[in-house]
Amino acid sequence: MQARHVACAVFAITFAIDATAFADDKEACLRAAERTQELKDARRLLEARAAARACEADTCPAVARSDCAKWLEEIEAALPTIVVRAEDATGSDRVDVEVLVDGKSITKRLDGSAIPLDPGQHHVVYRAPGAGEVAQDLLLAQGEKNRRVLVRLEGRADTTSNEGPRSGRGPWPWVLGGVAVVALGSFAFFGARALSKKDDIESSCASTHSCTQSQKDALFTSALVADVSLGVAVVAGGLATWLFLRTPSGDVTVAPSTSGAVARWRVAF
Repeated sequence: MQARHVACAVFAITFAIDATAFADDKEACLRAAERTQELKDARRLLEARAAARACEADTCPAVARSDCAKWLEEIEAALPTIVVRAEDATGSDRVDVEVLVDGKSITKRLDGSAIPLDPGQHHVVYRAPGAGEVAQDLLLAQGEKNRRVLVRLEGRADTTSNEGPRSGRGPWPWVLGGVAVVALGSFAFFGARALSKKDDIESSCASTHSCTQSQKDALFTSALVADVSLGVAVVAGGLATWLFLRTPSGDVTVAPSTSGAVARWRVAF
């Protein structure tokens, strides 16, 4: 008899707990349904969708589930969406783009998926490493689906690969500019020296009618170095200017030769 009373007491407590939980769930569902209607009327469709999903749960009363399912369909149909595509300065697609809508980060990376937003005007900011940010204002109509938004970010995508393209001009324009300046100085020095030795030889030959081989070799060497220096200055200066204006990345080597200068250029775009 005592065991039976204990069992009845346990059953009564369990039933009371279940009844309380059911009442709480029902109240929460009714609040979610009411909230869905309020948000839907205010055109806060993203919040309304979340509320409708909450009152569509299996624990909610059948009537609430039916109403919320109907409202959810209406909200999904009315909810505008955008599809963002970003390009770099070369026209290539970028995916490492963060999208902020009205100051709130929506996504850190583009994957081609549609982004749902409330109808109305929004301030959208697009950010990417090495490219700063681009901002624009969008006015989205209710029910507008998959609106294409193309953003051009002038920077190039960052890469951790040692073989990939590098952003920016790099040191080469300045290095080659320095080489051109030094080469011009060398040209001026050895050119003046060659002219001086030429005058000495002409003076010596005129007075003694004899010019030594060492004098001729010194003149030839000075003239050759002056010519090579001028060639290096022209090539290095031209490459420095082109690199500064075009800003590709690559490896450039300039070396003097007996006929002027040789430039070897490996460029990656």
